[in-house]
Amino acid sequence: MRPEQIRDELRLAPNAIVMLYGCFTAGSAGNDTSPIDLNEAIRRVSMYSDPFFDLGAGGYYANWFGDAFAEYLKSLFQGSTLGQAYQGYHDFNAKTAHRMAHPDHPVLDLWLDYNDWDTRVYSNAFAGHTDLTLADLFPEAFGGPAMELSRQQIVLLAETSDDVRTLTVDIRSINGKPFTWKASADAKGWLSLNPTSGTSGETLRVVIDPPAQPGRYSATVTIEAGPGVENSIQRLPVEVIVAEELSHLFIPLASK
Repeated sequence: MRPEQIRDELRLAPNAIVMLYGCFTAGSAGNDTSPIDLNEAIRRVSMYSDPFFDLGAGGYYANWFGDAFAEYLKSLFQGSTLGQAYQGYHDFNAKTAHRMAHPDHPVLDLWLDYNDWDTRVYSNAFAGHTDLTLADLFPEAFGGPAMELSRQQIVLLAETSDDVRTLTVDIRSINGKPFTWKASADAKGWLSLNPTSGTSGETLRVVIDPPAQPGRYSATVTIEAGPGVENSIQRLPVEVIVAEELSHLFIPLASK
């Protein structure tokens, strides 16, 4: 199919990922009468990828190995950027790869790699938005941000004479998309939070001042994210067991 036919007859979803297995698409061809140089490889890959980018594609992969595309997809759906997926394939060699801007679409990257078989063969190419992920390219399909906590609960043993203890909870975005949050606790006097609001990637400090009376104390810390966030409300149970004195038992390590 000629480039003009692709532009006229093909309809791509916005930011579609194109993967081609065939001669010329990655640079070299099986019927080349002599090895091609880098400039010719760039010309061919640019020519083959250009109509797809004219139609709004987000990435272009071309490879002579049949298993490459399944590996690219696996990496992409695991959260890799388009460039990381390309570089993660076993045939990629950072020492032989050439990186440049796409001649016809300067805002995009174009990367070429080759194998030295009987002759030099350009067999592995990528062009597109190197630093973007599938979630960046298809936000509607991958949804908004999602919140996770580094702790699922807090349990603390303390003596009545203990000083204030501070434990930390990292509030993270699973897919890297930022969000804001607020934190509150239903305990007064012996538990406080700092800060009580922030953005994803920041740390919440749970400050515990053990009560002077022995006993078991329970509370719940609630972290609530802004609208449109998956797992937007999470509750962190806190249990503090206070004793007059704690006994410590040390067990020596067995040696052979």
